[in-house]
Amino acid sequence: MKGLLKGMALLVLLIWMGAGLAKAEGTGECPITAEGRLLELIQEALSNNREIQSLEAKVESLRETISYVGSLSDPRLGFGILNLPTDTFDFDQEAMTQKQIFLAQKLPWFGKLGLRKQRQKLVAAREEALLKAKRLELASKIANAYYELGFIETGLEINRRLMEMVKQLLKVAETRYATGKGLQQDVLQAQVELSKLIDEKISLEKRKRTYQDRLNALLNRPNFSPILPDTKPKYLELSLNIKELQEKALSENPLL
Repeated sequence: MKGLLKGMALLVLLIWMGAGLAKAEGTGECPITAEGRLLELIQEALSNNREIQSLEAKVESLRETISYVGSLSDPRLGFGILNLPTDTFDFDQEAMTQKQIFLAQKLPWFGKLGLRKQRQKLVAAREEALLKAKRLELASKIANAYYELGFIETGLEINRRLMEMVKQLLKVAETRYATGKGLQQDVLQAQVELSKLIDEKISLEKRKRTYQDRLNALLNRPNFSPILPDTKPKYLELSLNIKELQEKALSENPLL
């Protein structure tokens, strides 16, 4: 089941990467399905994550400086005065008094401007790759937490059904024991099984709270914010080819 959870999360990530959801504008036409809600959560996280916002601003600033580093530095315009008497400040008092105006421009060696521009492009490309990798990492964390939460919801539902069955068995065992047709051992066994199911329910509810808090943190929401209702995903039949996944990772993983 754990492998199935990871496979479902991976499948959603591959769909998300191929569709370019990180750059798509929300149109409100996303289908109301568990997978559609997951994509909405990923979009919300990408929009509200402070680290990603910081990286986006950094990438944008690096792009803006590409043209700047490839251009000549600003020329310098200067004005100077030589041999001016400081007692009278008369320009005609001394024949050696001079007034100067100059214009200076630094000219780098041939090809240096192009290399600076190319270097800045590579720096911007590297930061952009890191930004894409951070987006994929965030989407992966949300998908894993989301499907884990769905797995826990399924466990709680099964636990509820089993508790109902055991309660019925316990009631039957108590009735039979009261009438002398049953054994006390059957009653005790049913009580033990019911106690195990109660402990399991408490454990599942704690895990559910943990993953809800994790999702809220990833979405940059306040603590204890409600997660979208009825988000239990459907587990589809997966047929994943390891070679195809490796090739896709090598071609599309920004860090690689």
